[in-house]
Order: sequence, then structure tokens, then C-alpha cells
Amino acid sequence: MNSAIRSLVLAAGQHGVELSKDSLMHEYTLSDDNETEVSKLIRIATENGLKAHSIQTEWSEIAKLGSALPVIAKLSNGRCVVVARWNSDGEGGETLSVLDPAAARPKVEKISKEKFVSAWSGELLLVQRHIKLMDDDQPFSRQWIVKEFLKQKTMMIQVVGIAFLLHIFGFLPIIYIMTVLDKVVNYEAYSTLVVIAVGISVAHLFNGMFSYLKSYIALFFTAKMEVKLNSKAFNSLMDQSVDYFQKTEPSKVVQIVQQVGTIKQFLIGKMFGTMLDATALFFFIPILIMFSPTLFVIVLVFAILIAINNIMSASRLKEAMQKVGASETQKQSILMNSISGIETVKSLTLESVMKKSWEEHSTSSTLASMELGKMAARSAQVSATLQQLMTIVVIFVGVLLVFSDGLSPGVLIGVNMLAGKVTGPLVQLASMSTEIEKFNTAVDLLGGILNKKGERKRRGSVSQIKGGIKFSDVTFSYKDSDPVISNVSFTIPARQTVGLVGPSGCGKSTLLRIIQGLIKPQEGNIYIDGIDMRTIDMRHLRVNTSLVGNDNTFFTETIRENILRPMPTASMERVIWASKMVALHDTVEDMPDGYETKLEEKGANLSEGQRKKIALARALIRNPKIIMMDEALSGLGLDDEISIRNNMPEIRNGRTMLVVTHHLSQIIDSDLILVMNSDGELAEQGKHQELIAKGGVYADLWKKELMLRGSKEVTA
Repeated sequence: MNSAIRSLVLAAGQHGVELSKDSLMHEYTLSDDNETEVSKLIRIATENGLKAHSIQTEWSEIAKLGSALPVIAKLSNGRCVVVARWNSDGEGGETLSVLDPAAARPKVEKISKEKFVSAWSGELLLVQRHIKLMDDDQPFSRQWIVKEFLKQKTMMIQVVGIAFLLHIFGFLPIIYIMTVLDKVVNYEAYSTLVVIAVGISVAHLFNGMFSYLKSYIALFFTAKMEVKLNSKAFNSLMDQSVDYFQKTEPSKVVQIVQQVGTIKQFLIGKMFGTMLDATALFFFIPILIMFSPTLFVIVLVFAILIAINNIMSASRLKEAMQKVGASETQKQSILMNSISGIETVKSLTLESVMKKSWEEHSTSSTLASMELGKMAARSAQVSATLQQLMTIVVIFVGVLLVFSDGLSPGVLIGVNMLAGKVTGPLVQLASMSTEIEKFNTAVDLLGGILNKKGERKRRGSVSQIKGGIKFSDVTFSYKDSDPVISNVSFTIPARQTVGLVGPSGCGKSTLLRIIQGLIKPQEGNIYIDGIDMRTIDMRHLRVNTSLVGNDNTFFTETIRENILRPMPTASMERVIWASKMVALHDTVEDMPDGYETKLEEKGANLSEGQRKKIALARALIRNPKIIMMDEALSGLGLDDEISIRNNMPEIRNGRTMLVVTHHLSQIIDSDLILVMNSDGELAEQGKHQELIAKGGVYADLWKKELMLRGSKEVTA
């Protein structure tokens, strides 16, 4: 038994933070057979509204903890207990009020000093509620990114320091050229040439080393940012309700998450690099002015002209990029729809229609990309021409200054080389407007999902779920449609088996999705064990429920891994038990690789019945308190269906079961049968014989099934 995680749940509750053992075990893939390490326990506590740290201490220090109690004590045998209170009888006698979560009947007991110290390892885990003066979970925005940058002050100082060293090393070759032209050539100073050449070579070696170091630090920083953003984006995506994914195209969701790459490219390729290069201006501009104020003015004028050209092009490039982005999104949407719905495309012979649509959008995307390329080429060519003209003017005016003895030839060449080091950063700074626009768009798109309130943001009740379900006047309708479920009320006691029948489209499957919290009704209330479902933590609810339908997802992993997906720490014995319950074990054993058989995409290498049985085994593996089966036995062979029905008493033992089916023979032994009509209303409810006696909707369905069964027997 995992006493560590149980101790954390108990201690957290005393500090005002309600946690669910089942949810934590599921989310952090913990095993109930192994104790959780203290380091991992601290991480779990920190990520769930607590502050936690471990201390190695002595008995005498426990009395001083005061309001820090309760704390978690690590015993010498590896188990954990909760120390709730320190007690003194006033005569030197000291005891602790301790709760052992691993006991058969956990309760607070007074333990003497001698008994506790003999079993205690000396380690305590202190936990407290994390009270925040400011919300750390701030909205994702440009300000959030700036704050993340500022958290890395030491790293930024290092990079800026290295950048200034690189500017110095970058200036040395200019000094080398100037000295060679003005001193060495005129005086044929061979020894000076050798010394300078060796010095410059050494400087270049250091320049290479520091350049690598700068790039490494920048990459390391942006890698940390990328990991954080990727994690934040995916976690936010997983927190969204099913409704969000139904309203948003998959290609749009993918495009949003891909903005992490755009932000990374801006940070490392544009902003970080440009800001570091801009520090060169503080170094090279004073030198350029000192060499020749006249030539500096010429360089500055051309830099401004190049910047104006880039700024004027920015707005046109932005519009062109938006068109390219829109056309690429449409193209990607067609591709994804064609691949995901390939069977429908093939069966309806829609290949020619999809090809035509693809060609139209591909052409549109190509034309938009060509237009963007032409605009970018024009802007780049104008800038290149201006830079070439700047070189010509600088050389022309510089030579005139040389003729008038206002400048040496070496300084002229040095100024020409410095011009590039000044205009480059200036132009980059001016060109940042386009990149900043792309960055802002990426931040806004990503922020749209990161800042969207998800299900898991709302903490709720994590009381133990037994399986009682109550609907009170529940109505649900999809957008712009008539109610699928209309004013439905019923009560299901815990641990009962309930059949749900009715015509196609009457809302049976929708009702199951509502119970799992996948969709929310517009009217009415739902109660789980008497608790309003709106106040229950959705993670906790879903960990305790399983839904098996016709549209099950399979992963390109082994059969064993697919079954273990909801509970990776479950034993192989548990896998075999679940497989036997659904008539899967013998089928798997007959396969060459057994449970290690690898599934292809969507389980294509298995039959429909085999896939259905894997889904059923997966639903049972974590021992849910509520299990819902939506036509779960359809597509199975007769022998398999009989085997599963024979195992039903064990499958439904200790849990509430809801069975949606068109075959009434599967539910005649149910404790309760709910009968829906075509208007989504609850027409009847009761046991099989009671409903037959009423002679209503259910009785008519039963007669039709008997007639159909009789005609099949005659045909056979």
C-alpha cells in the first residue's frame, strides 16, 4: 500500500487543500504496491497547491513545529505516517497523535516517544498551503515572456559580457588591416607583420570559442523556454473540454500549438541575436565618429534609408504572410480530413472531389507564397542596392579626405569595414517590426488556448465515489438543434446495473457522455452520490468512470500497453484478469507474440471484435466505480458474447453499470431499465417484467425483438 501518497492526501486536507488519492495515483502513474519517493512527493505537493520540503531532525524539534503540524514522518521501514499533534501531560510525558494510513482501520492514536523514535527514520516532510500574494499562474502574454527572461539574470549578464568581448575581437581584424596598410606596407616592417598576424590569429581562436559559448548559452536558455511553453501548451490543451475540440478544427489546434516554434525562432533568431548585435552600436559608433565624423554621417543616412525601406515593406509583407497562413491552414485541413476520413472518401468515391479541392487550395497557397517571395525579394534587393551605394559613397568621400590629408588609407578601409558593423544592427532593429508582428500574432494565438479556462482549473469535491447517479430535469441540445435529451429525471442507487434502451438518436449515448462530464447540459442538475456534479473535480470523476463505445481509440503499442494505458502501474495479473473477463485472454495467447503483439494504426491488424474486447479490458483495468457500455458487445461473436455475459456478475460486482443496447436480451436481468423515446424523453423506467406488464414502449420493443429472433430461427 502506498502510504506516502495517502499521508499527503490526509495532511493536505488538514491544511485546507483537498486532494484525491485516485486522481494523484492516475496522474503521476503511481503504484499502490510501492512507496512514493519523498522527492517525488514534494513535487506532487508543489504542483497541487502546497509548499513542501523535507528536513532531517530529532524528537525534541517536533514540539517546536506548532502550526506546521500535521506533518508526514518517514519510518525506517520506508512507510509514511501523519503526525497530527504533539502532546504533553505536564509531567514530562510526551506523546504524538499519529495516523497510519496503511492500517486496516486508519485512526489517530497516541504513540509514546520511545515507540515512535524506534520506528522513525528522523525525516519529516513539512507541507503547508501555498498562499499567494500574487497569482503565479498569470495569463500568457508578452509580459509573461519578459518575466521569464528576467528570471535568468545571471545567464543574460554572461551573454551580454561575451557579446562585448566578441565586439572587441571583431574590432581587432580592422586594427590589423589599418596597421598593415599604414605602417607595415609603407615601412616594410616584416617582424611587425608577423607579430600582428600571430596576435590576430589568436584573437580569432578566442573569437570562435566565445561565439560558440554565446550560441550555447542562448540555445540553452531558449530550450528551457521551449520546454516550458510546450508543456504549458499541451497541458492547457488537455485541460480543455470536449466541447472546445468539437468547435475547433484539428488543423487549427495544431497550428496554435506550432506557435511555440514561431516564438522560439523569434527569441533565439531575432530578438536575442538582434539585441546582442545592437550592443555593438555602443562600441563601434564612438570609434566611427572618432575616425571620421563625415563618413559616420554618410553611414547613418544610408542606414536610415535602408530602415525606411524595411519599415515600408513590413505592412505589405504582413498582409501577404496572413494570406499564406490562411491558405496553408485550409490546405492542411483538407489533408487531415482526407487522411482521417479515408474510408468514407473511398466508399463514396470522393477521390476526384478531394483531389480537385486539394489542387485549388494548393494553387492558391503557391500563388500567395510566390507573392510573398516577390515582395520580400524586392525589399531585400532595395536594401542590398543601398548598401552597395553606401560603400561607393564612403570610398569616394574617403578617398577625397585621403587626398586632403584628412584620413589615412588604413583608416578609410577601417571605416568601410566598421560601416557594415554599424548599419547591420541598425537595419536589424528597424526590421524588427515585421518579426515583432509575427511574434505578437503567435503569442495571441497561443494565449488563446493557454489562457482559456479548462476543466482542471476548477478544483472540486474529491469525495470517494460509490456510483450513485441522479438526474433532475436534465435537458441537453447541441448548438442550433432541438433538445437531444429533454427534461429527464431518474435515480440510480450505487452498485446497480441499469439498461438504457430506445430508438436511434434518442440521446442514450449523449446521456453517458453527460455522466462522464464530457458535455454539460443546458438545464437541470446531475448528482453523483448526492453531490452536485458541478462541484466535483472532473479528473477525480473520470478516474472512477469508464466508457466503452463503438468509436474506441487505440495506440500503436502492444496489446498489453494498450490495456494498461489508464493504469500503467497495474500488474500483469490484473491485465490477464481483465482480459479473461472479456474473453480476450485465449485470443491473445493464440497470437505469436501474445500480449506483446504490436497494434498497427487504429488497430488495423485486429478484427473489430478483438478491438472491442481490448477496449473492454482497458475499461476494467483500473477498477472503475461506474462503467458505461455503449453497444459494447456489438460486433462480437456469439461465443464471446456468451462468455462475457457469463462473467457479468464478477464484472459488475461493486460498481454501477450502465448498458446501452438495442438487444433487450442483454439487459433483462438489470436492476433498472430506462426507456427513452424519439423526443429524448424518459418514457418508462422499471424492471424487465414490470415494463412488460405495463404494455408500453418497452413491451413493444420486446415483442419486435422476439419476432425478429423467431424469423431468424425460421430462416436458419
